[in-house]
Amino acid sequence: MVRTSITPETTQIIAGTRRILLANPRGFCAGVRRAIDAVEQALELHGAPVYVRRAIVHNRDVVERLKQRGAVFVQEIDEMPPGAVAVLSAHGSARGVKLAAQNRGIRVLDAICPLVAKIHAEVEDWYRMGRHVLLIGHQGHPEIVGTLGQLPAGAVSVVSRPDDLAVIDIPRNIAVAYAVQTTFALRDAQEMIEAIRTRYDDVAAPRASDICYATTNRQRAIETIAGKADLVLVVGDATSSNACRLVEVAQGAGCPPSAPMAQI
Repeated sequence: MVRTSITPETTQIIAGTRRILLANPRGFCAGVRRAIDAVEQALELHGAPVYVRRAIVHNRDVVERLKQRGAVFVQEIDEMPPGAVAVLSAHGSARGVKLAAQNRGIRVLDAICPLVAKIHAEVEDWYRMGRHVLLIGHQGHPEIVGTLGQLPAGAVSVVSRPDDLAVIDIPRNIAVAYAVQTTFALRDAQEMIEAIRTRYDDVAAPRASDICYATTNRQRAIETIAGKADLVLVVGDATSSNACRLVEVAQGAGCPPSAPMAQI
């Protein structure tokens, strides 16, 4: 078996007659590792049980391992006993979730990804400026739900495709701002941003890209190798937005349509 470097985005392994291209970088991003560490440290400091609202990250293997150490995963705050120690997920939580925890005397450790926290701060600023927020992302995703929960109902519209702009029917002369789900596909986000700028006269943008740098780097790495591959394997969880986007990016970047796409 011979390992060689092809490009900064690719490592090649030659094993017999097979050539395997490994995308670089790969693996968990810093935000995911930070969230997992938060649960592990809470268990070490407070002992079991430590309650976690929903999946700390979208990876069932990680969730099962934390369960074995004494983490208890629940859907809502009211499933935790008063006075419990709770960890909130990396995807971010609505203000109402934290208020519910406070009302039950629950000690909260917020494992929100710093990039998601940045988006929360941005949308609050734009709301105070009187702008309507267009949130580019997937309706129902935990990160989107958490971001929506920072502002009053009706202050944010979630859009995934350019056609959604016609459905929400916000007048052209309304001052708007946009934010992007951190795990959204880079190309799709660029298409949405262009459509927003075309449709509206007054558009405010984030000071820096909302899409996670790790998401961007991994999508670009997949783009580099997908067209050279007969089969692309995305090692991830079916509930992970990142993993699902990598499958879509591989398909869009030229992995032969006849080859099976697998996410494992």
